[in-house]
Amino acid sequence: MNDKEGREVVRLKKASGTTQISALQRGTFHVTNAKIEGVELTLYRDDTGKLSLVNALKQQPPTVWQGLMVPPTKKPKKGEWLMEIGPIEVKDATLTIGFTKKPVVFHVDSAKITVRRRPKDAGPVILIHEVQGHMLKPKPLPKPVRIAWANGLVNLVGKPMVHLAARTCIRKSELRVDAIVEARKEPVHLEGDSAGIGGALGRLGINIAAHVKKDKMSYQHEAVHIDGGPGCK
Repeated sequence: MNDKEGREVVRLKKASGTTQISALQRGTFHVTNAKIEGVELTLYRDDTGKLSLVNALKQQPPTVWQGLMVPPTKKPKKGEWLMEIGPIEVKDATLTIGFTKKPVVFHVDSAKITVRRRPKDAGPVILIHEVQGHMLKPKPLPKPVRIAWANGLVNLVGKPMVHLAARTCIRKSELRVDAIVEARKEPVHLEGDSAGIGGALGRLGINIAAHVKKDKMSYQHEAVHIDGGPGCK
């Protein structure tokens, strides 16, 4: 799937799931038992600051379900439409944050994703749960930084645009980061705390980067609470 600039934003090796086509007549769309493998997702912001993934989704033709053409649903009246896909089990995925000159790249070993739109939502919301993997780029250390556990969301329409909380490991030290992109064209705001020497050094590195690139990101030291998941030890 490409955005309007022709940049590839989604590449997918395999996907499966179960849905009830007749539910579309009732103004609902629900997919269960979903699995995705080998997905590559890249998040860009266009000239207006909007996520280019939104434009890519709008450009797609009607969905094909086992040879049956399902036309796009009409825009619902307020409070009439509901969509929920997932939770989707994701394995072997790559997520690229292309907001800055040097993209940040993560490899996801496993995660669960839910795509939902409730009547009160301005647009679809991507909920990200139980992420485990590692950061590939930039390379702050000789070995990739492990992501022990992360949760978050991406609002395709509405605020905050991106909110992600992650527990990362530098050997046995822990660095917890809360990353928020509130709206279009706004910088990335980071909050973080740490445990151990390695985590403290990682926090220092983020602080230095934030001072160098004040127009792109901000940082402050705050307690970050991440429920569930394994620790770095």
